[in-house]
Amino acid sequence: MVGEFSSGKSFLLNALLGKFRFEHTGGGEQIAGLLATDINPSTATITELEYAPQSEAYAFHETGRVERIPLDRLSQFVAVASSVSDAGAIHDATKDEKDAPTRVLVKVDSAFLRRGFTVADTPGLASINPSHRRATLQFLPGADAVLYLIDTQQPFTEGDASFLGIIRQHLDTIFIVQTKIDLWEQTTESGKPAWESARDRIMQLAAIHAPATYVYALSALQYAEGVLRDDPALIRRSLFTQFLSALDASLVRNTGRARLRRARDQAGLAARDALQRLARDREMLALAPEQLQERRTQAQPRIAHLEALVESIKAGTANASQRLTEALEERGAALAAEAEYALGHAFDTADIARLRDRARLHILVDRTLGEAVEVFARQVAAAVYGEYDRALRDANEQLSMRFSFGQAASAAFGSSGGSSLWADDPEQALCATIVLEAIGGPAIALVHAIATRFAAAPADSYMKRELTSDLRSTIWPQFGQEMRAFAGRIASRVSAISQAYGAALDDALEYARDEALGSIDRALATHERGENAEEAAASIQRQAREIEEIVASVDEQVDAFLERDEEIAPADAGPEAVRRSHVDAEFDREAYRMGLRPQRWRVAILGALRRGKSSLINAFAGRRVLADEVAGAIAYPVHVRYGEQEGAFALQPDGHWREVEIESALEEAARNPVLILTPWKLPRELVLVHAPAFDAGDATLEDVCIVAAREASEVLCLFSRQLSDRELALYERVADLGKPMMLAHTLADNESASERRHVVELAQQYLRERNVPAQRIFTVSTLEYAQSKRDQRAPAGWNELEALISTIAAHAEEHMARLERLERAAAPAAAPPPLEQAPVEKPRGLFARLFSR
Repeated sequence: MVGEFSSGKSFLLNALLGKFRFEHTGGGEQIAGLLATDINPSTATITELEYAPQSEAYAFHETGRVERIPLDRLSQFVAVASSVSDAGAIHDATKDEKDAPTRVLVKVDSAFLRRGFTVADTPGLASINPSHRRATLQFLPGADAVLYLIDTQQPFTEGDASFLGIIRQHLDTIFIVQTKIDLWEQTTESGKPAWESARDRIMQLAAIHAPATYVYALSALQYAEGVLRDDPALIRRSLFTQFLSALDASLVRNTGRARLRRARDQAGLAARDALQRLARDREMLALAPEQLQERRTQAQPRIAHLEALVESIKAGTANASQRLTEALEERGAALAAEAEYALGHAFDTADIARLRDRARLHILVDRTLGEAVEVFARQVAAAVYGEYDRALRDANEQLSMRFSFGQAASAAFGSSGGSSLWADDPEQALCATIVLEAIGGPAIALVHAIATRFAAAPADSYMKRELTSDLRSTIWPQFGQEMRAFAGRIASRVSAISQAYGAALDDALEYARDEALGSIDRALATHERGENAEEAAASIQRQAREIEEIVASVDEQVDAFLERDEEIAPADAGPEAVRRSHVDAEFDREAYRMGLRPQRWRVAILGALRRGKSSLINAFAGRRVLADEVAGAIAYPVHVRYGEQEGAFALQPDGHWREVEIESALEEAARNPVLILTPWKLPRELVLVHAPAFDAGDATLEDVCIVAAREASEVLCLFSRQLSDRELALYERVADLGKPMMLAHTLADNESASERRHVVELAQQYLRERNVPAQRIFTVSTLEYAQSKRDQRAPAGWNELEALISTIAAHAEEHMARLERLERAAAPAAAPPPLEQAPVEKPRGLFARLFSR
């Protein structure tokens, strides 16, 4: 459970647990719960809650000390108080961090927890104390789901977008919970309660920054009060029960089922081993002692061979692990330099107000460092996973290995390994853990170092010049040490995986010994004790039948449970565009190609979220053609070209365009490529192609952008402030297509002349380094351009939007003139007979064919 301070985490948790009561005070009565809910104290450490018949709590300290906590003093261990006189200040991590526990475990009798769930209340991200943010981020890789709380009073901030942008890549299940709707029931001008308007905004932005995430609005206070007063109407008004049902269904579907399958598979494997062992025991009991001794002698050389093999594999694995550890430690220095370079450029292009604001600085550093470390993390995860995958395949040729890379790696990195990500995609889980460790470690230290310097200086006396000086003298050297230490920690944890692999080899050798000698030795012992071999065999047969019956019963119950299909989201999950953003998209490349006309001059417009693609096309058209409210829900190219009348069409699998309502065109773009016709003064064969934002949360969107660029005549790439590594990587791929490319520096109206010049010069440098041939970089602002039209004046001298429009229009006109010349040249020749159109092959799996070769 994650959210800003006082966003309602603890109150929601009390409601989930069913642990709330009325407390009478001098001013009346108030609702209290197991966890502190008043506005001053906030969670200061990770508080895990799990089921137990008897309630109890324990505090775990970094030194290894564990102390039992009386439940009536729980808030003193997990809360940050506003003053030393407050009870919560006893373990206030902002005052004496070494006294604060690193984790608090609360065992409580709760119907919700009894179903096997464990819930963690985190400190959140907004604290000025680095340890609070670090605790939250480092806990996430082991979670199956995140409940992200947003206060109705602040519906979706830049910090919310940043955090969701980080975790959406690493977690399968995210619930956004809009809290405190009881405080916002007043009716707005639209006729809806204020909380509903806030919910609409949250839903719209969630579809952009965290696609496939559902939003639930609720009031935990109303629910608790409704239960305590036995008021069904108040409970219904709280909307809490709908959220609880959806949460329960989601955890069962996305996590519970996977864990149940894994548990069933592990139990089945153990049962199979037991049955095979019993079968061998029965077989050996039928032999005479002399025969048993002969077989034992015959098996000894194989066991000796396997013992030598295991020692050899363990030595090879240890050597490989040592080499990898040394390589990672060496890589730490290079990683520090790469991260410093990327962050330095980010600081250069950021305005001083953003750097001075700790929350916005965190957003900038998290994003920049996350992108830099992700390359390193993917390399490490691929190398480590690949190494053990190969080693496991080799070992399995002679041994029956029981090794799970996911479990070993998660344990090495401090996670339980029970999450679905670790079980289903351990390589991605390892990558995610490394990235979050960087954001929860060096990033926090860097932000803290910069923020403390701003805080210590008088207002407006500490500017970029002073910051640059401090960066060079002390902050960057400290950051370099942090990054090298981070790489060293990764190396140490990677090394720990080899220990788990070695233990798995020992277990496999022990199993091989038992398989070869165990049944023989047990049969010899039976003969030596003078027991009846037939009776022993009959007893073994009964044990085998009992195991088979248990396995059949488990399979029957598990299969019956897995057949159930809970509904996760309520019927009114949100606007159509939001609902469609939850549907897995598929892109039929062949249908897309068939739907394009060769005579058009198509300009693919590429860019990240909020780079102004829609506004730019509107400026070209001279009218509002595209709305930007649902930009993140667009998953397919949107084509805009001339039409005598406005109209909209959606591409079908057969390559034909089906007419759709113009009002729903962008919603349709959540499922299919879309064509919008508009009466404009631009060349009639010009088509502006709005590609989906490649960073809108779906890894396939980059590839959709590449397809749009491949089918285009030229490509216009947008960026703002600074070209990110991710933008440069995409534009490199576009450059490989050999298409003419131009770039546009958008949203430039808030920059000074020197800043605009610096942005363009920096972009030119980056493009040269990446060998991306841009014909020209335009500096534009659609906002300033629109204002100049309203003021009936020329755009500002720096605003090159008219030059950009003229350039692209000229390219289209040249193309049309070329077509006319070709048509005139071909006119005297006899027209060839029309070719019979080949039947269209039925699409094979749609998006699977996107990259067919």
